[in-house]
Amino acid sequence: MSLLAALQRGIKIALNENDHNPPHVHMKCAEGIFKIYLDSLRVEVITGNERKAAVYLQIAKEWMLEHSLELRQRWSDKEAGRKVRPIR
Repeated sequence: MSLLAALQRGIKIALNENDHNPPHVHMKCAEGIFKIYLDSLRVEVITGNERKAAVYLQIAKEWMLEHSLELRQRWSDKEAGRKVRPIR
């Protein structure tokens, strides 16, 4: 899994190179691990509690909106077998 960004409150956004469509990232925070889809920002709980993670998820979604082009490029890089670089 490639770390794309480390945000405030210990939030980590990562992309799994072996992952499947639809395009999404994994968000890890103190309240669990969540999958967030790039197109809809829909959240899927992997572990944890979505309600308890609401503040973390909001921070992650705002960051994702600001970096949507870069996120799509990283997904394309992954699909093409290129190295996935962090987003600065």
